[in-house]
Amino acid sequence: FPVTIWSPITIKNGSAGAVASFNRSIGVDLEGGAITIDASAVSGGGTITLTGTGALSGTITHSIGLDIENAVIKTNGGGALNMTGISGTVAPGANVGAGIYFDAGVTFFTEQGSINLNGMLQSSGGVGNSAIYSAGGTTKIYSTGSAGLADITLSGTVNTGSGTAISFGSGAPAYIGWDNATQVTAGNITIQGQDNGTNAGMNLVCIVTGK
Repeated sequence: FPVTIWSPITIKNGSAGAVASFNRSIGVDLEGGAITIDASAVSGGGTITLTGTGALSGTITHSIGLDIENAVIKTNGGGALNMTGISGTVAPGANVGAGIYFDAGVTFFTEQGSINLNGMLQSSGGVGNSAIYSAGGTTKIYSTGSAGLADITLSGTVNTGSGTAISFGSGAPAYIGWDNATQVTAGNITIQGQDNGTNAGMNLVCIVTGK
């Protein structure tokens, strides 16, 4: 069902900690319907911060820091958007280990505020094993502001395992820095990844960075 959240917002969990055995561990789970997080009603813009960490032990098939699906997250003015997701551990051959996981279409938008996505992978064995992982659906990450203020940064780090630092290779387009229409950022765009020495690198084949 649709969910809408207004005003400046911080959603945070700590580590899910030691867990004996269960199938899914998601630090912050935003899925199940059309989700909107909107801080633009605040004068000058409200900052939105999402932080999540998956379980650090147990027999896990899905361990995700931030799971964001079918969602619009936006603010205005100088409000920033900050996301930090840290995967937990997953069993060998399991489905997904990801710091930040997108699916079913997501849009992240600011005006003069920065957008910062920081994913960390500390698991191995998953099919979708990436610090930042797009599983499907169109992704739009853009601002309309100026350089030095409305900059966009995607940073992925692999601490453990052989996964990719950042993966936008699902076949669905990812528009970074524009909305595939008229809104184009003048901010700086940085996409950086560090694998675990396995040469997995980044998979950016579906990113469309400008007109």
